[in-house]
Amino acid sequence: MPDAPAPEPHRATVSFHEPGDVLPHLLGLDGLAYVEAVRDGKLPPDPLMEAMGITVVEAERGRVVMEAVPQRHHLNLGGIVHGGFLATILDATTGFALHSTLAAQSTAPHVAVAYQFLRAGLPGVRMRCEAHVLRTGTRLGHVRAELADENGRQLATAETTHAVLIVEGMDHMQAGPSA
Repeated sequence: MPDAPAPEPHRATVSFHEPGDVLPHLLGLDGLAYVEAVRDGKLPPDPLMEAMGITVVEAERGRVVMEAVPQRHHLNLGGIVHGGFLATILDATTGFALHSTLAAQSTAPHVAVAYQFLRAGLPGVRMRCEAHVLRTGTRLGHVRAELADENGRQLATAETTHAVLIVEGMDHMQAGPSA
């Protein structure tokens, strides 16, 4: 049996900002002011959020809501939204929620995550992720999130733990070798 020709690929174009171009604008802001600036379009979000179409729609201290509409290039081979897409919106929302509680020149990278996938997401169906900070301290923070589609179907949940770090300047926030 002869090999079938490979199907023609679809194409998508993504836009994003370089992180180094944004860092100087956020160093003087406390976490909530930064999240609000992203929500209001005054600053861009993380490059991955931009590329995936994830936006901040609500922000207050300790609570953030993000939305995204997954496209066909966000699917797995089974035709449903890839778990990595779901994990990314959960990750971004929990990270921004904790960030909304921080002082200026602080950051809070994830140190532990637990995702529970409950239902399949579908392309073209808006998703809404809401995260609440359960605890924030001087060294650790803990956040819970729920992800649902526009029809109110719960798709996934997450709990994340973050290290709270004070950053002396932009040079400490740039990528470097592993410890």
